[in-house]
Amino acid sequence: MPTRRPPLGIVSTYPPQACGIGAYTAELARALAARGAPVVVLSERGAAEGTTEGVTSLPTWDRRQDWVTPVLATVEALGAPTVHLQHTPDTLGWDDRVPRLLDGLARRGVTTAITLHTVHTLTSGLVEGRVRPAHYHRSLAARAGAVVVHGTAMQADELLRQGVPAEKVRVIPHGTKVFDPPPAAESRARLGLPSTGPLLLYFGFIHAFKNVHTIIRAMARLAPRVPGVHLVAVGSIQNRAWYNRLYLWRCRRMVRTLALEGEVELREGLAPAGQIADLYGAADLVLLPHAQRYGSASGVVHEALGAGKVVVCSDSPKFAEIAENVSPDLRVATRDPRAWAERIERLLRDRVGREALSARIRAYAEETAWPRVAAQHLALYATLSSLGRERR
Repeated sequence: MPTRRPPLGIVSTYPPQACGIGAYTAELARALAARGAPVVVLSERGAAEGTTEGVTSLPTWDRRQDWVTPVLATVEALGAPTVHLQHTPDTLGWDDRVPRLLDGLARRGVTTAITLHTVHTLTSGLVEGRVRPAHYHRSLAARAGAVVVHGTAMQADELLRQGVPAEKVRVIPHGTKVFDPPPAAESRARLGLPSTGPLLLYFGFIHAFKNVHTIIRAMARLAPRVPGVHLVAVGSIQNRAWYNRLYLWRCRRMVRTLALEGEVELREGLAPAGQIADLYGAADLVLLPHAQRYGSASGVVHEALGAGKVVVCSDSPKFAEIAENVSPDLRVATRDPRAWAERIERLLRDRVGREALSARIRAYAEETAWPRVAAQHLALYATLSSLGRERR
């Protein structure tokens, strides 16, 4: 009888939690399982429990508590030889819990990797209250077998500037789910969106750093010049914090003040999974005006790429990969409504150019498809395991 392989452990948020990291982990875990790697996600309490598509979710920890001991106990019970942490400051924290977990796993002979979904600089750390980012990143790198970052070399270069050893840093792209969205007419009908005219989509959490107000201001310039243009912004308020609710209220007020009620819709709430393909099917362009200045990758941009949709992005570091792998013309000065309006109008009028961009987008989507990204992760885990055996 064949021996059952020990699972890979992943520490992360997980669906149905409304969290981009959880959605990322679900896709990665399924892609790893499809390649024969048993996967157990040590998920946060509130996530689903059970096994689906070869991935087991075990709700184990709570971000509001000292979760190190229960995570260590669960890893030990599973016999997982490798554990991969999916880190953001909002989920796993910016304190001593992750370093203590990595130390505890090392004492048990478990090899580790940590993906930094946020790479703070000194400046972005000060803005968001994440002090001494270089010290924190070095402390993680000293304990983990590898520190994984997404996208381009930009985030890796930032870690090197902060003193993280080059041999610890790995660049693996954010994965992409490649799919054909439904026809626009069908999608628009199901979503109750205008059947004619160009449709612009913003999709994701809504808060001030997402910079939705800038594209609303751009619509005030765009609407008189592009007949029938319509913007729909779909997303839930992050964390339900009062300041994020206030931001949405201000965006709604801006729509009324600029007399854009017929051209701009703000649909607050988490889009059901069954609507996501229709949102991309309905859209002519996907707008990503994010104003965050730290290094990270965008799950929404990879969803749009997977659907073959042309994206217009801010010049945030989050979208450097679009400039490098598709076209620098798809990035716009983050807070300049005039620049947004001009770039959107140019793309809407240039159908041939959009088709050429779509072809490049499809090629990049295939290059970063989840099966390929999973293979890169499995190669990393094998390397870490080999190094671990050599050290022992």
